[in-house]
Amino acid sequence: MPSSDILLLGHIVTTLSYFGIVVITFFRQKSLQRTTRYSTALFYIIISVGMIFEIINLIFITHDIFGHHKPQLMSDLDGIAQYFGIFVLSVLLLVLSTSKIIIRPKYLAGRVLAIGAHPDDIEVSVGGSIAKMRDAGYTIHEIVMTKGEKGGDVGARPGEARSGAEFLGLEGVQVLDFSDTCLAEDVVNIVTILEEAISKIRPDIIFTHSKNDLHQDH
Repeated sequence: MPSSDILLLGHIVTTLSYFGIVVITFFRQKSLQRTTRYSTALFYIIISVGMIFEIINLIFITHDIFGHHKPQLMSDLDGIAQYFGIFVLSVLLLVLSTSKIIIRPKYLAGRVLAIGAHPDDIEVSVGGSIAKMRDAGYTIHEIVMTKGEKGGDVGARPGEARSGAEFLGLEGVQVLDFSDTCLAEDVVNIVTILEEAISKIRPDIIFTHSKNDLHQDH
């Protein structure tokens, strides 16, 4: 195989590698945020570095395909770019590995049910514990009793609850339609629904509001 074809193949493989890194990092952003220190900075650094070296290699591919004369300076920059790219990615991988938040898996991790009156109650009060337990292997379900219409945009808050559950890695989330600030009026129906959920999920641990909470729904 001619050396020019080998160079072209190398540039194509390198470009696809950087593209893959950018795509994987983009779609794993939430996982990165939950499991890695300095995740926001690392996310943007990886995306930026990947795109920069991807563009550089695309420029070299253009030269290889269209047969433009490559001056010595261009050849030197090609070599520097490849070695520097490998070095930067190696450093980033090292930083990622050392910044990983390690959660030891719990032997025979059980099932958890988190019950909140409104969207964001669970995330604010026990979100950190739930994330840690999920990473340790617990199976976690969430029930939100209202759509939180008295505390924000009723069209947005249920979606926010589902996004929060997805970010925390929960197996399931159920947003019910009881009236915000009026849960005391639906005690019988609420008890029935929660008994059915407990019977189905069979949780080992249940998280919910404190009996000393002053909010009428809590």
